[in-house]
Amino acid sequence: LSEFTPVFHLAAAPQDAAPNCLVYHAYPNPTWLLARKPKVGQPKVIGSSDVRFDRDDVTDLFEKMDVGDVEVAVEGVLNNVASWFS
Repeated sequence: LSEFTPVFHLAAAPQDAAPNCLVYHAYPNPTWLLARKPKVGQPKVIGSSDVRFDRDDVTDLFEKMDVGDVEVAVEGVLNNVASWFS
């Protein structure tokens, strides 16, 4: 078991540091990716690293990410509609 190499990793990033974010890695690619899952569409990569992200890395990348005006508007509308049903 000490020779086992994980070939795939997909997990939620620490949600208190980076809400709605995922950490992804696939062997043999050495790159780890941090991606944000918007309300609509595929995850958007907000950072990459040659080593697994720690909490500080995730927090820093999340705080510096660029969210476009259209994405903010769409998420605002979806949150508004969702609130009608709660």
